[in-house]
Amino acid sequence: MITEVWKDVTDYEGYYQVSNLGRVKSLERELIKKNGIRYTLKERILRPAPMTSGYSFVTLYKETNSKMLSMHRLAAAAFIPNPENKPQVNHLNGNRKDNRVENLEWCTVSENLKYSFKYLGRKSESPSLGKFGKDNHLSKKVQQIDRFTDTHISDFNGVAEASRLTGIEKSNIAAVCRSNKFTRTAGGFKWKFV
Repeated sequence: MITEVWKDVTDYEGYYQVSNLGRVKSLERELIKKNGIRYTLKERILRPAPMTSGYSFVTLYKETNSKMLSMHRLAAAAFIPNPENKPQVNHLNGNRKDNRVENLEWCTVSENLKYSFKYLGRKSESPSLGKFGKDNHLSKKVQQIDRFTDTHISDFNGVAEASRLTGIEKSNIAAVCRSNKFTRTAGGFKWKFV
């Protein structure tokens, strides 16, 4: 059986603590109402609220300010060192409600995404995601044209491929292709969708 260990929530010392089991509690403390009456707030475990993303959050209060904080980030910040200052917290088992420290790790955006595909069996929302040029059914062929003679120079399977092979910024190529004025250029060439 795992022993529950409690640590102060950063910036809320004396107000709230988070445990290695991913729970948050409000500590007992004395409060003074606006009318000057003193009362004691009893220690209690907070009930997390669900986010539409599937994560859980709690609202923490300090003096007159309140802040919504996600449970997994509170647990990770208190118990898991983050020497590389990674911005995200990954749930190793894929369950966003399981905020036990043993189920969490700091990661980059890229590491988090790769983990979800490699270990959790996540499938792409779009069959074309990560595919370029001829492999992406949404990609439009692009033609490179000499701006002085209007002669065809080359065909590309998409704007990204044209950019990669010519070194011309893809947003510039796309802007010329979308323009109904064939006088605009990108990288010294005219461009058009085929």
